[in-house]
Amino acid sequence: MAEPVRIVILGGLGEIGRNCLAIEQGTDVDRSILVIDCGIMFPSADLHGIDLVLPDFTYLRENASSIVGLVATHGHEDHVGGIQFLLRDEHGIGDRRDTPLPVFGSRLTLGLARNRIEEAGLLGRVDFVPTNDGDRVSIGPFEVEFVPVTHSVPHAHAIVVRTEQGVVLQLLVEVEEMVVGQGSETGVDQSLDRDRPEHDFGPRGDQQVEGATARLLLVGEPALGTDERVDAVVVLAADT
Repeated sequence: MAEPVRIVILGGLGEIGRNCLAIEQGTDVDRSILVIDCGIMFPSADLHGIDLVLPDFTYLRENASSIVGLVATHGHEDHVGGIQFLLRDEHGIGDRRDTPLPVFGSRLTLGLARNRIEEAGLLGRVDFVPTNDGDRVSIGPFEVEFVPVTHSVPHAHAIVVRTEQGVVLQLLVEVEEMVVGQGSETGVDQSLDRDRPEHDFGPRGDQQVEGATARLLLVGEPALGTDERVDAVVVLAADT
């Protein structure tokens, strides 16, 4: 029987910033948790005296020993700026782990994340694992694929996570067109066009993707150039 899989959104839902998502497979002591992104959010004008807003780390702190790795999609602060806070003691997972946290991403993404972690004096608590476009990496029980995308910072990736319950595709969405292939042919066009008054987005909600059945969840980033908030698409596919 396939292990249960849960998606836990710790930040970035319905807001701009502090993007953090966890995918959990298994139960009890056998559970494995993969974290995707860990960003910060800058405070709004009504948050007086607040410098930064962080994801809620309670779930990760309570299950720190089950975290098999963190995947960074790209180097923006709202996606990697919170890693240094996650690694700290008391409110983070630093005092709950005996081994460094593996962090996966492109070399540029890891370099940008490294600066903040080094400033905090916490490099000893992290193990950086550089990845290339199209790499498939085994992280615990998960097979993770790094799909190159066009974004406003170079060397960004959409993330394909293969679990026992199917495939989870995590995107940064400011998307005009989404094309998802199979295997090494997987590709996502995430180009931006700020001059267009509106964006055209791919299938969403309960619509059916032609030739395949999938469930689409909306989590993540806003659409630029529109008043509508369109969040990143997480595709739960039965088999890809």
